[in-house]
Amino acid sequence: MRARSAVLLTLVALGACARRPPALGPEPVGAPVSAGAEALGDEPRPEGPPRPVARSGLLGEASYDLPVEANSWVEAEVTYLATLRADVLRRWLERTDRYASFVRAVLREHGLPEDLVYLATIESGYDPLARSRSGAVGWWQFMPGTGRAEGLRIDSLVDERRDPVRSTRAAARHLGGLFDAFGDWALAVAAYNAGAGKIRREIERVGSRSFWALATYGTLSDETKRYVPRLFAVAILAKNRSRFNLPEPAPAPAFAVDSVLVDFPVPLRELARLGGVDADALAALNPHLLAGLTPEGLYWVWVPPGTGAQLQLAYRRSDLWKFGGYRLYRVRPGDDLDRLLLASGWDRERFRFFNPQADAPRPGQTIVLPAAAVPFLLASALPAVAVPPPAKVSTATPAPRSRRTATTTRR
Repeated sequence: MRARSAVLLTLVALGACARRPPALGPEPVGAPVSAGAEALGDEPRPEGPPRPVARSGLLGEASYDLPVEANSWVEAEVTYLATLRADVLRRWLERTDRYASFVRAVLREHGLPEDLVYLATIESGYDPLARSRSGAVGWWQFMPGTGRAEGLRIDSLVDERRDPVRSTRAAARHLGGLFDAFGDWALAVAAYNAGAGKIRREIERVGSRSFWALATYGTLSDETKRYVPRLFAVAILAKNRSRFNLPEPAPAPAFAVDSVLVDFPVPLRELARLGGVDADALAALNPHLLAGLTPEGLYWVWVPPGTGAQLQLAYRRSDLWKFGGYRLYRVRPGDDLDRLLLASGWDRERFRFFNPQADAPRPGQTIVLPAAAVPFLLASALPAVAVPPPAKVSTATPAPRSRRTATTTRR
């Protein structure tokens, strides 16, 4: 179990507030492109060594299991966020509140401080579709290499950095590894942003294992200097909402999922139909299935809580499962719609349900068909493609043009 510190502090009125987070990731990533209006800017740069401020005045009466510092850099972040970026902060906290109980439970399972729930707040505002200019994706803004290293699948059909469940577990593993490497949560969080290699080099260069010393005397980027104070600031703001005129968490069902195991590619629309589940709700729980289709092989699909057992049973009793499910098929020249309908056993309406963009299939297009139809189509001969006969060339001597016709264009 990793060390945690609990601090009880007294609330003193403070007319202060804070500033913006850089979108980060296990590697430096920059601001999230998808944040749009939520992107922050014009934040103050940390100047000079951080100065101590009254702990009770800044931290209030809340307890923290991260080593939240009371200093001028953290105070500046609080001031910036609570005043100049209050609307953005409210949206961030609204989404954080929806997912907080789930994320805290995962952090507890890994023996991590629960206040790390606010790391995804400053990374993405809990937007699973957030994407940085450098290619970091999801709640936790994983870069591809780090995501794969933590066991996430990333390919043309699946990007589990966008999966709220799998990415949160991967983030917990990654954060735990960083704490094991540095033994200090401020350094571990800085390494999440800048990379572990950068923090190790700064420790050697500055000769200190204090994040604040590295930020003051080292060569950390402004983004990383702001990153740790911003995390602390959001924790302070989230735990002292009335003091900063922020709304308390609204009563709402906690985020939860149930699961269904599929064993071949299944369109989410069809899975929703089989189980009587809202298709949009199913898609919202699986934003990592980029084409709305599960990949080849065994794969767990997230479904609304309480629906897993009934949906699993409906799936196993369906013709879909009995006949081997679905496969992707690349249309070949000669594959007209009638041939595809004959091979699949579907009528036009059923074909369009699975392939809404393929009313008139064209060569090279990828479509969904029953699994048994694909080997049949690949093994059977394609219909001959009609080739027009060559035009006949006359060998007769052409009749001479009349002198009148030949000269009509002259003026």
